[in-house]
Amino acid sequence: MPLLQNHNVWGPRVDGDFVPAAPEVLLKEGRFKAVDIIAGVNSHEGAAWAGDFFLSPDDLSNFNKNFANLALVTLELRQQENNPLGMARAAFDFYLDQDESVAQHHVDKVIQ
Repeated sequence: MPLLQNHNVWGPRVDGDFVPAAPEVLLKEGRFKAVDIIAGVNSHEGAAWAGDFFLSPDDLSNFNKNFANLALVTLELRQQENNPLGMARAAFDFYLDQDESVAQHHVDKVIQ
């Protein structure tokens, strides 16, 4: 399974409101605020990390069979954390209505 191999490019997206034009245009025209850093979150960011598990039925089946390992990677939990597998299971139970396994109908909840 291609785990996290999509090599995302992270950068600004022109949306008309927050980023009204291409960054190079805004810089050239001096239409920007001088701040050290801008950070935030977006809806459906989970697709960057968990979207690969929904590519095919085989990928989804593999995720469910190997939940103990893959969930820790997907959620970036470390073994030194207190009960990382329990934390992963609690997160999946919360978002997936305590279903036994992740299924195709969960895709919207997972990638939120």
